Amino acid sequence: MVSSPRRRVRLDDFDAHSEPDLNPRAIPGSNSGDVSHVALTPTVAVVPGDSLSSDLLIGAAAISVFIFGDSSWPMRKRVYRWIAEGVLPGGRLGGQLVSTKSKLSGAIDALISAAKGE
Repeated sequence: MVSSPRRRVRLDDFDAHSEPDLNPRAIPGSNSGDVSHVALTPTVAVVPGDSLSSDLLIGAAAISVFIFGDSSWPMRKRVYRWIAEGVLPGGRLGGQLVSTKSKLSGAIDALISAAKGE
């Protein structure tokens, strides 16, 4: 079998109507290559310390330290079991358990309220 030589794909090969024009000069009112006016503005106000990264717990050790203050094997095993049984909210991100501090706090408050009979 004879293979054909590879052909380089060039921007000129694409139909002008098939892809959107991402050239900043194509934006009305823009004559220069300056893209400072194209900057994206966030739709949600980000408050320092109030982001997902500060709320996210990755790994059974981090979750067990948050709940029990200890990351020993029995505490991590308890976290694995409780998340698998649905007692605690959480899931998997790749091969690691993940949960959020806010969801864990809510679930623990609900467990305590149920134990008190409220």
